[in-house]
Amino acid sequence: MVIAPEILALDFAALRTLKLVYQLRSFTAAASELGMNTSSISYTIERVRKATGDPLFVRQGGEIVATDHCHQLIQSVDRILGESENFRDDMDFEPRHAVGTISINLSSYERVLVLPSIVKRLRNEAPGIRLILKESYGSAKEMLLDGSTDIYLGPQKISESGIYGKEAIVRDHHFCMMDPTHPLAKKSKLTLDDIKEANHAHFEPRPGWQQAPLRYAYSKGVELHKAVVSGDAPSFGEIIVGTDLLAALPSRMAIRFIGCLTVLPFDFDTSMAQHMYWTASTHRSKLNRWVRSVMEQEAVRHLQPTNAE
Repeated sequence: MVIAPEILALDFAALRTLKLVYQLRSFTAAASELGMNTSSISYTIERVRKATGDPLFVRQGGEIVATDHCHQLIQSVDRILGESENFRDDMDFEPRHAVGTISINLSSYERVLVLPSIVKRLRNEAPGIRLILKESYGSAKEMLLDGSTDIYLGPQKISESGIYGKEAIVRDHHFCMMDPTHPLAKKSKLTLDDIKEANHAHFEPRPGWQQAPLRYAYSKGVELHKAVVSGDAPSFGEIIVGTDLLAALPSRMAIRFIGCLTVLPFDFDTSMAQHMYWTASTHRSKLNRWVRSVMEQEAVRHLQPTNAE
């Protein structure tokens, strides 16, 4: 995208304000984040509007929504701010003195199992860093490219120019959970024949999402019956207690329900991998590199496969 001269006349503070309003979708929240009043945020956004000739944000259903031009503009703003951060990062980096805002996007898996330890590390070692936490219901690639996310950690695999990543930093596999009174609870492993006639509670954080057991069944021409569909994986244990439902979750999430549910492995491949991605604008940033290293260390420490015993 070619940046117009009017945009180049704006200062870095205005661009940072624009990006923060875009990330938070709120003038009030951005003002609170920056320690400013809302009228100052409105004034700054109005300056950017005049420079771009675009409203940037419009009211829709009681919320502010970014225009298409704003989505495109943020990609350039993200690169500009990223390069300015890189210049500052030429100095020695000390986490305890670091100041900045990082937006991280995680799936339910990481939010339940590893996010608390990530936040604890960052608060203890770099208290000047502000975190914006998001859950990856949409396309991680689009959120990285439009600048609304700095770091993505989750199962979505991304191949795109300008996006860097580490694939399969951790691997896991799925177990099947059921009420102890379920007829299949006496088995040691579950086959495709066992589950193809059963009723399933299916985890679907976004339309079209398929867990590994479901993908395997489809590859064999079997369509499992999804009696319940939910985007809230941590609630599956409570949902299926006392019912005829089966529910698959990654091993580290499933074993949390041992004691109230029967948790069994499958006799076919249900492996999964978690990946980390970020954009070219923050690739060399020492602050972002350090945060990524903390996230990877905590993911590796907490998200290793386990057995059901």
